[in-house]
Amino acid sequence: GDRLARLARHVVHQRSYYPLFPAAEGTQLAMTHAAHLALPVTPDVLILPSQLAPFAKRAGDVLCVNPGRLCKGIAAGTFAKLSVHPVMRHLRTAVRKAAEGESKGSEAGEEVVPQQLSQDFESAAKEEGKEEQKEQKKEQKEEKKELKEQKEQKKEQTEQKEQKEQTEQ
Repeated sequence: GDRLARLARHVVHQRSYYPLFPAAEGTQLAMTHAAHLALPVTPDVLILPSQLAPFAKRAGDVLCVNPGRLCKGIAAGTFAKLSVHPVMRHLRTAVRKAAEGESKGSEAGEEVVPQQLSQDFESAAKEEGKEEQKEQKKEQKEEKKELKEQKEQKKEQTEQKEQKEQTEQ
């Protein structure tokens, strides 16, 4: 297995920013503050900066990124550029399940290909946009129907007034 992916999975599965319990001997960790180390919810993206090699790995539904160090002494380092687009969770899950079905049980912790991830989220965002367009069209049809009914009612009212005026004469 991939050591970096396994380390990222430990953080996610143990739901703690300090996934080593009990702490290593000699570690200065006050257990009175252990509650502050808890990961209260499962994030969509988890940034884990470290001295280890830079990576972007999946740990279940979580994208774990180690951007590396921007500077290494006088040499240039690495960084990560993330573009996060709001996507409805059920669409993202559907995209993930479809990808898993195609790869026939791909391991959690597989290398994330940024272009593919971008395409997955773009297609999910397009689907979300299509749903919104359908709802807007439906609302527009309803508004048109209401306007048509209002016009018909006004027409009937004017016809009734004209008939009433004619009968009075």
